[in-house]
Amino acid sequence: MEGWQVALVAITAIFVGMWIPVSLQLFATLRSGKRFLETMGSRGEQTLTEVSAAVVTLNQTVADVGEVTHAVAQIKDSIRIMSSIGAAAGPAVVALVRALREPAAETEDRAGGNGASAAMERPAPEQKESAS
Repeated sequence: MEGWQVALVAITAIFVGMWIPVSLQLFATLRSGKRFLETMGSRGEQTLTEVSAAVVTLNQTVADVGEVTHAVAQIKDSIRIMSSIGAAAGPAVVALVRALREPAAETEDRAGGNGASAAMERPAPEQKESAS
């Protein structure tokens, strides 16, 4: 055997020696990947179904929140209207209560006649003394 033939046999032996473990590892990796994909295929469909149900529930929740915010806006508008009505009617109610609490005679004096008795009941305004 010549030198080049020995070198060729040595290189071939090295190549085959390296190729066998690499091929076995590649085969094991491909088999593991196949098992993973098979299990994920069945689980993936179930996971996709669960995710779809969660998205539907989330969409319904968002729609419910939208309805609640609309109802809150309507309540806010109603409160604003009621407060403006209360602000308008408040002084009238106070005047009514005061009118009902006053004695009947005092009310008659103020309502009729020449107004002399009403003027007599009012105290005279105090005059300010000047310091000069």
